Amino acid sequence: MRYEPADPYAVSIGFRTGADEVVEWTFARQLLSDGVRRPAGDGDVQVWPAAQSGGRIVCLSLSSPSGHALFEMPRSEVLSFLRRTYSVVPLGGESEVVDLDAELALLIWGGPQT
Repeated sequence: MRYEPADPYAVSIGFRTGADEVVEWTFARQLLSDGVRRPAGDGDVQVWPAAQSGGRIVCLSLSSPSGHALFEMPRSEVLSFLRRTYSVVPLGGESEVVDLDAELALLIWGGPQT
């Protein structure tokens, strides 16, 4: 799992699919946070809590046109990761990190304004 403060609303998770190939998914940090406590997500990414004989886990379901995958992650590790992200950019503080005018300019004009 990876968190970049420059993209404060998102988290990325990479999975090895072969010897040297990594598939990376990026989705909302809030989705992961919500999914630790209750089922969350629609469409391609869904997250929900569960229990198994070894303890509490978080399930992550990923779907794409090329396939579907289901992963189980220890809840304690997901919570620890989320705590570290919140220490860098607190929940609710994401908008203080993002320059919305610059992002909008990129979307509308395809590049930064000069």
